[in-house]
Formats: sequence, structure tokens, C-alpha cells
Amino acid sequence: MLLRTRLAAAFLMLTDLMLAVLPALAHEEPPKTVAECRDQAERCALYAACGVQTQQMFVSSPAQDGGAESLFLTNTFDRAGHHVEQVVAAPAQAQRSLSHYGDDGAWLSEDTWREGKLSERTSFRYDPRGCVTLIVGEDFATGAREQLSYEPEADGSAIRVTKTDSTGATLYTLVYRYEPGSDLTRLVEAEQREADGSLRVRTHQTWANGRRHTKDVHGADGALSWGFTYAYKAAGDLAQVTRHGPDGAVLSRQVHTYRPDRLPDTVTDHGADGTVTRVSRYAYGFFAETHGAR
Repeated sequence: MLLRTRLAAAFLMLTDLMLAVLPALAHEEPPKTVAECRDQAERCALYAACGVQTQQMFVSSPAQDGGAESLFLTNTFDRAGHHVEQVVAAPAQAQRSLSHYGDDGAWLSEDTWREGKLSERTSFRYDPRGCVTLIVGEDFATGAREQLSYEPEADGSAIRVTKTDSTGATLYTLVYRYEPGSDLTRLVEAEQREADGSLRVRTHQTWANGRRHTKDVHGADGALSWGFTYAYKAAGDLAQVTRHGPDGAVLSRQVHTYRPDRLPDTVTDHGADGTVTRVSRYAYGFFAETHGAR
């Protein structure tokens, strides 16, 4: 069901294994902190100011099909910059999702169709600040219902996310811990534990100049699995992510480029030897009055 897909995406984002598609799938998780609310509002403002109506993501791999480019997905936005529709064209993941927003711009729900049938619905609830408190997923084919509950820890420096099934049984938990005194702006540790309390993954992050600088990912045994180092452009946009192994050896590198208006342009993945393994390219359609001139 969709909630299961969303949770899988949350895990991949936690470990940074979805970096190549994050610019296109930026709506996968609603904001859980005031800082995330602000970041999403800024992104909406950018897309609105640029007049973006559609965003298409094309992918190619030099090692496959001679490097031929294929359409992966299409995103559609309203004039306020809200992400209202996503159509995934990739055959293995083909689906269409429609999002619904309240008058205040809050993301209220998302319906997903597969093979022409409404298959799933995900609904969101928020606190007065606009931070998500509950996500409920319904699978119309099976009748299953799952939910994610977001609760702040007593000391105010962590958020606990609990996934439960239709019986109320806990399936697993995610805990996000922030630097004390940062007002939940600098995430320093996150971990996922199974229902029995056993660790699945834990990450540690460092910050520099107000931006994430490194992230280490530890597996269930506590050992370092891999790490990331981040570099940014002068405007603060992500420029490069380098992934390295426990011994520090570079495993892969990802380079982000942007249009002059700061919209994502390309994401290029490189292997350990520097060869290009995948290129993601974005193409845009604009509301008529903008003429795509920005």
C-alpha cells in the first residue's frame, strides 16, 4: 500500500539512497518540524515565482540501451507551487498520484491509481504550526489500514515516529534527534528500530555553516556501513554528494546542477572510478504568462 511505499522511501531518505530522485520526489514526506515547513514553503515559492506547471524527469545510463534517455516521471504543480500530480512512467513503477490541498496550502491527502484503478489513499493531519502529527494509509484492494504517528519527545529535542497496523500493533519506530537548542533545525541522529526493539539502522550527522556536512550510516550491528560528505553552491543549493565506505574509499559521487532560476537541471551519478553511471535531466513546462523565460 502507499503508506508502505512512503515508509520505504523515508528509510531510503534516512540513508540517502534516494538522492538521485529527491528533487523530483520532494513531496514524499510532509514537514515534521517548523524548519521543514519553512523549507517546503520556500520551495513552493520558487516554483510559483518561476511559473512551473510541469516538471519531467528523464533518465539515461551509458551502460544501458546505449545511453538512450527515457521518461521516468512527470510532476504537475498549481500556480502556488504545490505539487498536485505525479505520473511515474517507468514500467516497473507505473502509477498516477493526485494530491489535495486545503485553503491554507496544507497537503491533506494523496490518491494513487494503478492500472486505471484507485488503489490507495493517504491522509495527513497537522498541529497548529503545520507540522504533521498523523499519516493514515488505506489500501482499497485489501482493506488494510496503517498509520504513522509523530510525537515530540519530552525534552523537546527529538521526534518519535511509530508505524502501526490496522490492529494498533507497532511495526517499527523512527526517532529523529536534533542538536539541543537548535529548535529542531539541525538533525544529528536518526534511528529505526523494529517492533522488538532491535536496531535496523542509525545515522549520525554533522553540520557546518548551517548546512549538513557529513552523514554516517550504521547497520543493525552498529558497524559503519557507509558515509556521505556534502558540498553546496554559494546560494545554498546542494552541489555534490560523495559516498564513501568504512575505510574512507570513495564509492560514488553525485553532482547536482541548476538552471539560472535555481530549478534543478541535472543530477549525474559517478561510480568509484569516476565514470558516469546515470544521468537524470529535468525539463519544465510553464504557465503561459511566464513563457518559461526565467
